[in-house]
Amino acid sequence: MQDRVYKQVETIAKGIKRDLRQKGLVIPTENKDGTITVDTYTIVKQRSGFYNIEDKDGDIVVDKINLPQTAVVIANNLALNKGVDDRLLKHDREYGYSYFEEEQAKRIISNHKDWDKVDVMYTKMDMARHRKLSAKSAIIHSFEKLRSLR
Repeated sequence: MQDRVYKQVETIAKGIKRDLRQKGLVIPTENKDGTITVDTYTIVKQRSGFYNIEDKDGDIVVDKINLPQTAVVIANNLALNKGVDDRLLKHDREYGYSYFEEEQAKRIISNHKDWDKVDVMYTKMDMARHRKLSAKSAIIHSFEKLRSLR
C-alpha cells in the first residue's frame, strides 16, 4: 500500500518538475552545506561574499557573481541549456562596481574636511547609487520573471 502511494506521489512530482522545466523553471534544491543545486549546477557562496556556479565536476562555470538572484537566474538558464546571459552578467558587474564606488565615496566623505571635495563626492556617490539601483532593478526583474513561472 505505501509503495503504491509513494509511486503515485513520485509520478506526480516528476510530472510537475517536467511541466515547470517546459515553462523555463528548474526546481532548485538547498543542500546541507548551504549550497543550492539547480539540476547539475551548484551555486556556492564564497568567503569573499561572491557567488560561483559550478558544474557537476566542481569546475567553476561562472565566478564572482555579486547578487544571489543573478546566480539563480544564470544557473537556471544553464540547466535549461540556454548558456550564460551576458546582459544579466553585465548588470551584475555594473552593480558590483557601482556598489564599490558608492562605498568609496562614503568613506571619503566621512574623512574629509574640504567641503568642495565632499560636495564632489556626494555627487559621485549619488551617481553610483543610481547606477547600482538601476543594475539591481534589471537583475530583480529577470529573477521575478523566473519566479512567476511557478
